[in-house]
Amino acid sequence: MTKKHEVFDYLNNYMSAQKWLGHYRTRGSKYHMGRALYIFCHDMNMNPDEILKMRREQEQHLYDLIEEFGIKKTLPLFVIAQGIRATRSFLRIHRLDAPSVVGEIAMNPPKIKPVRVPTRKSLQQFLENAKRPQDKTLIIFLAATGIARGSIEHMMLKNIEPEWHKSNPTATASEFIEQLKEITTPHIQIIGQILGNGDTTLKGGGCGKYKGTEQHTFMTKECKDMLIKYLENRITPRDTLKTYSPLFSSRTEYTGMNSETVASIFKRISKKGLVFSPHDLRRFFQTALENVRISKNWIQVLKGRKVRGEDSPYSRPSIEYMRTSYKMAEQYLTIYTEEKV
Repeated sequence: MTKKHEVFDYLNNYMSAQKWLGHYRTRGSKYHMGRALYIFCHDMNMNPDEILKMRREQEQHLYDLIEEFGIKKTLPLFVIAQGIRATRSFLRIHRLDAPSVVGEIAMNPPKIKPVRVPTRKSLQQFLENAKRPQDKTLIIFLAATGIARGSIEHMMLKNIEPEWHKSNPTATASEFIEQLKEITTPHIQIIGQILGNGDTTLKGGGCGKYKGTEQHTFMTKECKDMLIKYLENRITPRDTLKTYSPLFSSRTEYTGMNSETVASIFKRISKKGLVFSPHDLRRFFQTALENVRISKNWIQVLKGRKVRGEDSPYSRPSIEYMRTSYKMAEQYLTIYTEEKV
């Protein structure tokens, strides 16, 4: 750690550095910028006056030295960025500005967001950190169905096995749960637009890759059992759970869990160890489907995406064919290979 007196003692030997530091008002900013220039000078074996001289006589060589400093592996990235920023500021005060591209990459390194594809083992660890039953059910549901977090808010019980609900319009939620226990690989349908107050669009605002799409997906046995247990715990003596109730409730039985709430649940669990987002579970879902070589067009339908290109008017898979293909991938979509309570 460079001490303050070392920095100021060094820079006070040069009038050019004193003039530059005079433009910073607080002692703290003078120290931090001065320390950055001090590190640059020592690393490049130069002093402030030599930097100015080189800028006047060997401009390109100075820029090369700045770029060389930007790829140093012996210094932390923030130290390198601060050193280049201080050097550019030093030149600017003396009206010897460097081009904006000099050291730009080091000062603003590209942010590379890691692509996470959860494995069965990592998801088991992630579920161990989720203490609430609702959180566990939500994680397993998203992993097994490939549903995006933005669709959760509008999902109702009647989105599961919609054909059964059409045949039994007066059925109660309890009756549906009993029926759900008998169904193998339940079908979920999420339509592109729900007509209601203000014509609420369900998937992606009805734009781009979601325009005019419907999502047809399914549930594994593991997911179905967890969801049934979760729904049974929501049945009260007042019978507030209805077939049009949100599948995942937020504060009340009439309020669906919005996308921000879903994201906050994942952030809270991620603080305890493994870091995953709802979108990572979509990657897990697609990887499992690809393991059994399901058609890419079918995967688009299962994920609720638009089938693009010339295949769009021809790719119309039936629900039963997709259910059969989904069953083949169920072994990869099941998180716990053995039954876990």
